[in-house]
Amino acid sequence: MNLKFGLSLYLVICSFVCLGQKGVGDFFADGKMRFESGAYSESVELYTLGLKLDKKHIGCYLGRAAARWELGEFEGAREDYTKAIKYDKKNPDLYTIRGEFLLKREIIYATLADFKKVVKLDKENPVAYYNLGRAYYSFNDQVHTVKNLSKCLELSDSITDAWYMRGSAYLKLKEYNKAIEDFSRVISIDAGYAKAYLKRGQAVSHYMDWEAALLDFEKLIEISPANGDAYFFRAQMRKKLLDREGAMKDFAKVIELDSSAFDAINNLGFLRVEAEDFDGAIDLYDHLVKQDPFNGFAYNNRGYAKFRKGDLSGAMADIDRSLSTKPNNSYAYRNRALVHIEEKSILFACKDLKKARKLGYTEKYGREVETLLQRYCKE
Repeated sequence: MNLKFGLSLYLVICSFVCLGQKGVGDFFADGKMRFESGAYSESVELYTLGLKLDKKHIGCYLGRAAARWELGEFEGAREDYTKAIKYDKKNPDLYTIRGEFLLKREIIYATLADFKKVVKLDKENPVAYYNLGRAYYSFNDQVHTVKNLSKCLELSDSITDAWYMRGSAYLKLKEYNKAIEDFSRVISIDAGYAKAYLKRGQAVSHYMDWEAALLDFEKLIEISPANGDAYFFRAQMRKKLLDREGAMKDFAKVIELDSSAFDAINNLGFLRVEAEDFDGAIDLYDHLVKQDPFNGFAYNNRGYAKFRKGDLSGAMADIDRSLSTKPNNSYAYRNRALVHIEEKSILFACKDLKKARKLGYTEKYGREVETLLQRYCKE
């Protein structure tokens, strides 16, 4: 249940109950009106006056908690939610409302305790299991996410968000077939559910079915043409399909939508290097360096572009700068070794190649460093 929706529903109910309690009802109604107009401090004062007349008035506690939340008085808000529960301990809605508050505050164990209490009080309510699964997902516990969302869907198979979230949990668990099934179910219920195409495309790509994944990203672009992730992942699929021009256009579109999109700039830069557009690649990395003068990866990649262009001194300066900020980047040592090899400084090249290997270059990027070591270095 959405926190504000749940609160609004509860306050509406309370407004009818309060009509027979003239004094507290007036304070409750005025506090609600001030809250809705954004006068949160006045709202708190009015609810407090109401509680002086009736210390068990749940609506006033909930209203004051909401106002305190807006004012950033989080401990006070939590106390008010707790006092409301004190006077109606078997009401699952109250635990749900406090649970939503705690979830937003990222207070893990208390959040889970409240949503578990809701499940205990209302065992046949699918939304109770959905909220508990959603909390586990927020706290990165995918196993319990799947368990609770499965129970939710057992009770009601029409909750689209539950299918989507369980699919997302399966994706994180690398259970790609199950993820694909859940995202497909979402799409069968709601063909306009944009996020499901993104996640299904990602899951499908793990089976190296680039064409099928591409279709999902294209559908996402059709639904949401300003979605940068859609263009980014379609570009990745186009790279796999050896469509360099298409990939470059998509990465450029991502950058058009977000000029600080590092991964897109990085990928487009590499593609420009592959196309031997070294100046174009260097221009991109210049942009990154201007945005963040301490971006070691940008300096490294610009250094590689300069190396390919034949500017060895410029390449060395950039790669050295990169390693001053990112001293454990195996790729930078590989790049600097290439510059040393071109300069005939084989001793220094071997030193960098060994460092690259030690930092895990082979596991991350392949056997190029091993090949260079065998060719140039005696071990």
